[in-house]
Amino acid sequence: MFLNNLFKHVASVQSVTSASTAWGSPDPNHRTRISFLPCLVQATTESAVDLYGKKTYTQVATLFCEYNDENTKIHESDRILFNGITYQIMGIDNAGGQGRHLEITLEKLELVDE
Repeated sequence: MFLNNLFKHVASVQSVTSASTAWGSPDPNHRTRISFLPCLVQATTESAVDLYGKKTYTQVATLFCEYNDENTKIHESDRILFNGITYQIMGIDNAGGQGRHLEITLEKLELVDE
């Protein structure tokens, strides 16, 4: 597929695995489910907001990847690691319903004390 030539980045996908602490409370862990995801990541917006005395930086990006059996199992509860940054998945879209590529909306939040 010609789109594969555009996927110049590599990311990984982590899924939540549930476990319990010694006291029985939930202790969510993440395990790498896809360690090599050829993709293209494009930052779309960045913003900074003062929230209760803390600066909150938000970065939104779109990840484009091939539509295939493995990638269609990516869920919004998963997270993406790209360039050492962990992103939450905000939405997954089969662009145009064509089954050619996925567009995954990512968000990174960072709280900074000032």
